[in-house]
Amino acid sequence: MSVAIHKTSYAEIKATTANALVRITDVENPENVFIDALRGYFTQVGFSETYPNFGNINIGAVHPFILLLFADIMDEKQDFSIFPSITVADSSMEDAHETLGRETEYINVTAQDVAVFESYRERGLHISDTGLASMKAATVGGKTIVGRKTTHITKHSYDFNIWSDNKEITNFIFEIVDAFLTTEVEYLHERGVDIQGMSGRKTGDINMEFGRILYGANITATVTVIHTDMVVNPVLYTIAKIDTTTLPSYFAPSWRVE
Repeated sequence: MSVAIHKTSYAEIKATTANALVRITDVENPENVFIDALRGYFTQVGFSETYPNFGNINIGAVHPFILLLFADIMDEKQDFSIFPSITVADSSMEDAHETLGRETEYINVTAQDVAVFESYRERGLHISDTGLASMKAATVGGKTIVGRKTTHITKHSYDFNIWSDNKEITNFIFEIVDAFLTTEVEYLHERGVDIQGMSGRKTGDINMEFGRILYGANITATVTVIHTDMVVNPVLYTIAKIDTTTLPSYFAPSWRVE
C-alpha cells in the first residue's frame, strides 16, 4: 500500500500586551489657516509701509465690535487701534457628499509613518502621547501595524469681514483679500482648504454705534475642507512558533492498495 503525503504548517499567534486603539485626528482649524496666511500676505504686500498712519492691520477670529461692546459694558475706554481689521468667521458647514463623500482605506503603518505623524502634530494633527508611544513600541524593528484611514469633505462658507474708519482703507483691504483668495489657492490646498467660489460686497456697510463712522466690506468664500481621521490598532500579532508535520494528503487522487 502506498500513501500520498504532504507537509502542513501551523503558526501559534500571540498578541502583544499593548491593545488600546489609537485615534489620530486632523484638527487643524481652517480659520487659523486663513488668519496665518493672511497675516503673512499683508506683510509681503507692505500694508503698514503703504499706510503707516494706520499701523498694523488686525487679523483674527474675534470681531472688533465684540471688543468695543465689552469695553462699553465694563465702562472702559474703547480702543480704536484694533482698526483696520479683518475677521475670519466660519459661518456655515455641511457635508459635501456630491464631491467626494467619505472614503475608507486600510493602510500599513511603519516606524517611518509614526515619525511623520509626530512631526505633523505642530500642524494640527492630534495624537495623544500615550498613543504615539504605543505605536512607536509596536513598530520597533521594522514591524508593521494596521490603520483604518477615513477621509471626508465638508463644505463651508467663510466670511472675511473688513472694517476701518477710512473708506479708502476698507476698499484697499477688500482688494487685497480678493487677491489673496485668488492667488494663494495652491498653498491653501496644501493645507487642506480648497476655494470653490467667492462673492462680496465692497461698499455700503456703515456703523456709527461707537461714536465714529466705521466703513465695512465683506467677502464670502465657499470652501471645501478635507478631514482625515485614522484608527490604528497597535496590537501586533507575531508568529511565535511554527511546527511542520507530515500527514496523509486528503486531496490525493485516491488511496491505492497494491
